[in-house]
Amino acid sequence: MLPDNADPASRVRALVDGLQVSQAIYVLVTLGIPDHLTEGAVRAETLAGLVGAHPRSLYRLLRALASVGILDERDDHVFALTAVGDYLRSDAAQPIGHWARIVGRPHYWEAWGHLLDSVQTGENAFQSLHGGQSVWEWRSHLPEERALFDRAMMGNSRQRSQSFLNAFDFGQFSTVADIGGGNGAFLAALLVRHPSVKGVLFDQPSVVSAAQSVVAGAGVGDRCDIIGGDFFSSVPAGAGAYVLKNILHDWDDGDCVKLLRVVHSACAAAPVLVLDWVLAPANEGPLGKFSDLNMLVMPGGQERTEDEWRSILEQGGFRLETVVEAMVESAGGQSVIVANAI
Repeated sequence: MLPDNADPASRVRALVDGLQVSQAIYVLVTLGIPDHLTEGAVRAETLAGLVGAHPRSLYRLLRALASVGILDERDDHVFALTAVGDYLRSDAAQPIGHWARIVGRPHYWEAWGHLLDSVQTGENAFQSLHGGQSVWEWRSHLPEERALFDRAMMGNSRQRSQSFLNAFDFGQFSTVADIGGGNGAFLAALLVRHPSVKGVLFDQPSVVSAAQSVVAGAGVGDRCDIIGGDFFSSVPAGAGAYVLKNILHDWDDGDCVKLLRVVHSACAAAPVLVLDWVLAPANEGPLGKFSDLNMLVMPGGQERTEDEWRSILEQGGFRLETVVEAMVESAGGQSVIVANAI
């Protein structure tokens, strides 16, 4: 981190060196250091013994991360979590450490290392590196990678889910179908918030297999039907509203239109609620715009402006009615895009 009055050259250098901070955080969370600091400050040498690390090398890592505000270095090589670093604990309210473990994985770095190729050719870097295999197909054969990714997505969705629920009244619908809803964490939170609403969770059979325990644990199992299937083929009909939360940004325009048309055939007069990034105007909103680059090199989709959302929704048979900001980030962020069938 740099002071506000840092000169432009220093700011550029800090941005260029950002990969070093990212990898250092990855090592910190992979070793489980934040969890060992939950109860308070601990000496670096003690931490090294707890996690099986080289004492001097671990100290060097910890002091570097203290210099950017992740840790607080005290006398005698003692370290504690800062308010920022506290989010790296595995049991944090918003456990960002799970995402840090994805960002530091070799396959992630390798794909980003080929960003130049993607920019020059327009091709998805991950697929080019893996013989045309998508990241979803790749993870499906690697249980450890899939489990790490699922935990990261659960962690990322906690704050976003509450932001969506605070920003938009989902209680106006009798039944909400969460299409591509994963293990049901968002739908469960929605049903807890709105006791009169019933839910339908729809995703691939291998994905929703874990959902029963999630909705039961939230006390809403009696109000939630769990259905496995392929959303490019069909989705359950008859819901009062259809939610697509952080789904469409994973796909190119053609696949998005295909999925929207499948939803259109099932929704009758029910609205579709797209919960996703709406990109900020020029020179603003770095989180969404760098997420867009991640889509370019990893899943192969893209983030979109409001006009781009309007276009693919119309091609899918819907009219964009309104955009409700949920998690605002420099005039752009995660929003609820409300659309009705044409």
